[in-house]
Amino acid sequence: MLNDVRVINETTAELQLTGACLVCEGTLELRFSPDGARAFCATCHTIVTPRVRRHPHRGLAIEFRAVGLA
Repeated sequence: MLNDVRVINETTAELQLTGACLVCEGTLELRFSPDGARAFCATCHTIVTPRVRRHPHRGLAIEFRAVGLA
């Protein structure tokens, strides 16, 4: 579930997804910028790189794969 969207500047935005952490079901903090998308779980410290795709009829699809622990 989407909690909050924050616009940082013209090219960067952050959002929170409740229950989206693959490890602990905690809240993921996502940041989208020209450098790509990154996500972090403050509960278990998992760092993931989401893959974002736009579907013409279903909106955005966000897929996750773990890349490390903080």
